Amino acid sequence: MSDEKQKKSKKKSELHEVWKREIETSLTYHEKYFEEAEKYEDIYRDTFKHGSDNRYNVFFANTETLAPLVYSRLPKPNITRRFKDEDDIAKITSEILERAVTYFLDITKADNVFAKARKDFLIVGRGLIRVYMEDGEIIEMEDGEEVVDNTNKKIYPKKVKWKDFITDPTATDWTDLRWIAFRCYKTEDELVELFGKNGKDIKLDSSLMTDVEPESAELWEIWDKVNNRVVWFSQEKIIQVDEDPYEINGFFPMARPTGSDSDPSSILPIPLYRMYKSQAEELNTIDARIKSLVEQSKVCGVYNTISEGQDIKNILNGEDGEYAPLSGIATGNIKDMIFTKDINPIINAIAQLNDQKARVINNIREITGLSDIVRGVSIASETATAQRLKGDFAISRIQPLQKANETAIKDTIEIMSEMIAENYSIEELLKITNCQIVDLESVASNTRENQTRLLEEAISNLPENLQGQERVEQVELLKEQAKKGFDKTMKIAQDELKGFAIEIKQIPKVEKMLTNDKLRSFSIDIETDSTISVDQQQEKQDRIEFIGTITNFATQFFPLLQAGMIQPEAFNEFLGFAARPFKVGRNLEGFLLAKPEEQEEEQPSQEVILAQAENERKDKEFQFKVESEKAKINIEQQKVDIEKAKVLQGQAQFEDKIDFEDANKAADRQSRLLEKVAPTGEEVIKNRTDRVNQTISNGL
Repeated sequence: MSDEKQKKSKKKSELHEVWKREIETSLTYHEKYFEEAEKYEDIYRDTFKHGSDNRYNVFFANTETLAPLVYSRLPKPNITRRFKDEDDIAKITSEILERAVTYFLDITKADNVFAKARKDFLIVGRGLIRVYMEDGEIIEMEDGEEVVDNTNKKIYPKKVKWKDFITDPTATDWTDLRWIAFRCYKTEDELVELFGKNGKDIKLDSSLMTDVEPESAELWEIWDKVNNRVVWFSQEKIIQVDEDPYEINGFFPMARPTGSDSDPSSILPIPLYRMYKSQAEELNTIDARIKSLVEQSKVCGVYNTISEGQDIKNILNGEDGEYAPLSGIATGNIKDMIFTKDINPIINAIAQLNDQKARVINNIREITGLSDIVRGVSIASETATAQRLKGDFAISRIQPLQKANETAIKDTIEIMSEMIAENYSIEELLKITNCQIVDLESVASNTRENQTRLLEEAISNLPENLQGQERVEQVELLKEQAKKGFDKTMKIAQDELKGFAIEIKQIPKVEKMLTNDKLRSFSIDIETDSTISVDQQQEKQDRIEFIGTITNFATQFFPLLQAGMIQPEAFNEFLGFAARPFKVGRNLEGFLLAKPEEQEEEQPSQEVILAQAENERKDKEFQFKVESEKAKINIEQQKVDIEKAKVLQGQAQFEDKIDFEDANKAADRQSRLLEKVAPTGEEVIKNRTDRVNQTISNGL
């Protein structure tokens, strides 16, 4: 053997001794709990392995009462954006994870797994659920090459038996655990399938063989958190050491078990039955005594042997109204010969025991919280407020049990989500979740190419006699039609993104968010809806609240939008702010926030485009002719108006001439009249000269 092999063998030998001590110590630490859990399981099943078979099985009754309140249906994953902002990548990533987890929960019958873990939680105080990943099947091709068929690959939860799970005994909290281990039993074929040739060297234990199970080996699958590895341990050796197979946060492939926090000083749980074990045993004692007294409560007695036996039978067992002859010797009062057993003390004792039994049952209900459920039962005559208060009071006592179970389920779904993100390619997830892939750039490129080709064909098919401005107008019309067809095609592609769809250029970003632990945990919140029957109406109420919120918003803000007091962009932002907190309206967000667009006509074919262009040309030609005729009519009308103006002008000039001539004639007549009446200038001067001369003559 080489030095390297000797060193490796020595390391495995040393590792085996270390883990052997760890497992033995842990089994000793868990021994008392295992014995208690087995006893409680037998009591629940009423198998009478422990104590008397006279048992009032209040444990079974309480467990069956609490079970539907703690868990009643398969939970729905609620994976959303951690921050309710407009982050399309986080939105589509959360939707992909939610659909994938929901799919695996459905196909692996997870409802039954969670229901069984709930029963373990209520019976033995601990419910264990582990997440497994089943790899694809390896198929050998004809050429010898091995190909992995991933169609059967799946991730699923599975219940772990409480007696097959141990932990680091030094830890007092789940977060402090150094390791956990799962016990399993493998047959020879399973060992070979799991470990290959090394599986043949593992010793089988015939004591484990049963009528239905073949000979097998006991193994421990140890998850070593300190070294991030999985160690396969048998009593003889370390079989195999694997590196971290899942690479998930927390390392362990299971959530914190329900009941792990019930004892603050230990990771071991405190079973609920332990809290009322003494009362249950007292109840068994009381019930056994009642049964014994009931057996003694018989009407019986003795009679004097002097009397005839037949006479006593006739008295004690006679029919109604029947009288039989007395055949014996009557030596006295017949009543004195019969002595009946006095059962009144027994009846009183039974009554007292029943009262005590009722008190013990009530004490058990107080301990378990079932008394609050009884008090929470309402009647039809009560008001709605009173019924609601009673229901809230009853739920408050059950909430710790519900919360523990809900947290375990939520953590399990979170582990499943992380394993899905880490171990599935983005192509597989898009296929599993039926996510629509939209390539807007390719659609735009192809549409633009087709529109260019159709446009060129349409232009080439224009009439040859169409020239000049008319041809330019027809070309512009064809370009406008092509643009409308392009916009219509792009709008259809963009509308597909409003549902569960992803643009092809977003795929790398979604893949990065899925595979990056920090980015995924920062952007995405993984929860579940309520898993108890009293909250089954929550989603319906959420939908009603969502519709009411949107309706009230529209009623109050739309008049402001119509009045122009706020802009459409602001209206959209307010609407998004109101809608984003509601998960039920997540897929409606794209439609709610879409800006209104005018209804576009469908993209016409080349023949339709040419027909429309020809009709447009004919309409324009006819319109041109109409306009030309109108212009001619206007010109003729203008000529008429000019001639009319000329005539009117001549008439005005003629009238002005006549008026002028009349004025001249009147002036002539006036002048002649003045000539007849007034002296001329010479006459005036002559007269003035004569008067001067006359004056001078007279003076002399």
